[in-house]
Amino acid sequence: MDANRRHLHLVDRHFQSRYLAVVVMSVVIMLNLIIGLGFFFVEPLFGRQLTVLHAALLGLAELILVVIAYYVGMRASQRVAGPVYAMVHAIERLADGDFRGQLHLRHDDYFKAFGEELNGSLERLRERIVELQRSADELAATLPDDGPSREVAERLRGQLAAFRTEVKADDETAG
Repeated sequence: MDANRRHLHLVDRHFQSRYLAVVVMSVVIMLNLIIGLGFFFVEPLFGRQLTVLHAALLGLAELILVVIAYYVGMRASQRVAGPVYAMVHAIERLADGDFRGQLHLRHDDYFKAFGEELNGSLERLRERIVELQRSADELAATLPDDGPSREVAERLRGQLAAFRTEVKADDETAG
């Protein structure tokens, strides 16, 4: 199975529900305007009225178009909500000191360029933290075993050790 495939249809239920409501309601309003104008112009142009069969066919066509609008709206909302969901979780991991992962977005997701920029920034931060960790280790190795300088160096090493920077071989997917 594709590692970048999202398994949730509603990633952000609140956002996607509102988005889908707007899409479906827009389609319903547009279709009803078109149908209403059709009723208004059919009789004068063709000299006949719409029958119950015509109305039923129009209703069926409207229902099919609403289902299509829902499907297209769901797909479009996933392309927005999915990347935002993945970015929020990536930022939460960063806040917890975990610099090991990367943000994985699908090729057709919105914000793909932002995700790639975030990954580049994350890699640069990871490199700087690793370099700071090395420098703190070197500094601690050169200081005498007792004294205030050694205590400061050890506190610095402890703080830097809280950052997890080793990249996992089986990097987990954020998206």
